[in-house]
Amino acid sequence: MAVLKWDLEALLSNLSSLLRTGNTYTLLITAIRLFYLLSSTAIITVCWIRPLRDRFLSYGARSQTKPASPSPTPQHDPQPSLITTLLDRLATLTVPHNWFTHFYVVSTVLAGFRYMLKPYLTRQGIVCSNFIFFHSLRRLSECLVLFKTTSSRMWVGHYAIGLAFYIVTNVAIFLEGIDWNKIPASSVSRALPGIDIGPSRATEPLLSLILALAMLLQFSQHQYLASLKKYTLPSQGTFAHVVAPHYTAECFMYLSVAILAKGSHSLVNWTMLCATIFVLVNLGVTAQGTYHWLLLKFPDQRHMITRRWKMIPPLW
Repeated sequence: MAVLKWDLEALLSNLSSLLRTGNTYTLLITAIRLFYLLSSTAIITVCWIRPLRDRFLSYGARSQTKPASPSPTPQHDPQPSLITTLLDRLATLTVPHNWFTHFYVVSTVLAGFRYMLKPYLTRQGIVCSNFIFFHSLRRLSECLVLFKTTSSRMWVGHYAIGLAFYIVTNVAIFLEGIDWNKIPASSVSRALPGIDIGPSRATEPLLSLILALAMLLQFSQHQYLASLKKYTLPSQGTFAHVVAPHYTAECFMYLSVAILAKGSHSLVNWTMLCATIFVLVNLGVTAQGTYHWLLLKFPDQRHMITRRWKMIPPLW
């Protein structure tokens, strides 16, 4: 154990020296924020371009119900272009939908590792680490216990960007959550900017309550979804008013953490806000797809579905 501790301290010392070299720390944080924003832009672009949307956005149950289209007659069947052929082949690269579990396995392990670094964690690091650890652990438990194994599949791009999100988020919390100036550098180098963390005492209890309620609400919503028969229209509780209230809860979680982990002289933690934007865009596009899937799957209950907010009442 002592050897492990020494190796960890040596690793942190070398990493501290690297981060203090030039603008390394700033560049890494900027790259992480750009990952969130560029990924969000890519998702929106795919959503807007129909050939991409039809091939790459639908997955799971939503990919199994499509409006009927007339079969083309032989004389009007055009030869597909090279781009169309390429897109069709890319769309065949799928993985089991159950691989969503991998996101939470990886995130739980990475977040759990940070507890070995507790002496060096700032208040920001503790807030973010606790959230991502317990959130990932709960989602992992839900995947293993609540939800049944299905044969549905998803495009490999969904899997890659989801896995990247959880890895990058844990790396971001690692970089921003440690006070690197407390760790002796292996070489003489400049100090990193100090991290001044602390929301006002008036807002912290409220934000903590919102975060806790959002997590509990999402858990109860997942329990309800897991109890439904296959492809049944959810109609109880918050699902009577919102198409995807469990996505709403997720957005509130990340937004609460972005404010809780802010500096005393800033409105939000900007890195976590960028992560929140990614979550909002990603789940918003999925909620939109769920809305259209419900309309196709349950045409006799269209009047009920169209009265519901998609994800963010009373805005959308």
